[in-house]
Amino acid sequence: MRKLAILTVLFMSFNVSAGIYTDDLSRCLVDKTTAKDKDVFVKWMFTALSHHPLVEKDVSLSAEAVDEANKNMAELMVGMLTVRCLDAAKNAIKYEGQASIQSSFSVFGQVAGQELMGNPKVAESLSGFDKHLDSDLFNRRLGIK
Repeated sequence: MRKLAILTVLFMSFNVSAGIYTDDLSRCLVDKTTAKDKDVFVKWMFTALSHHPLVEKDVSLSAEAVDEANKNMAELMVGMLTVRCLDAAKNAIKYEGQASIQSSFSVFGQVAGQELMGNPKVAESLSGFDKHLDSDLFNRRLGIK
């Protein structure tokens, strides 16, 4: 199980070529995902990213909060792979190897991330750099009229 968790952590870093069984598993993960599942994933990713040296001094999470996010993500993974998408997961692993889990959760992460970025408060925050953008320079240098 530790190996599976490590693969999941790395899923955003690698572009794994997907086969038909991995595609089936990816579809299953996305189709059988609830809004709560996506929330669990987003919170887990945020807690993981909060440990990056560039932002760790700006984000304060308790060890309990991090552990809770990890626990919830582990429960989500186990539920998705051993209950909701069991047949697809077995076939993907059998025919395309354990990397299929990594690739499939990458798709799941992309879907969850789209919802995160689509949140109006997040979108507003992301567009906050506009007020600091020199649009005249930007447009002139890029040849935009």
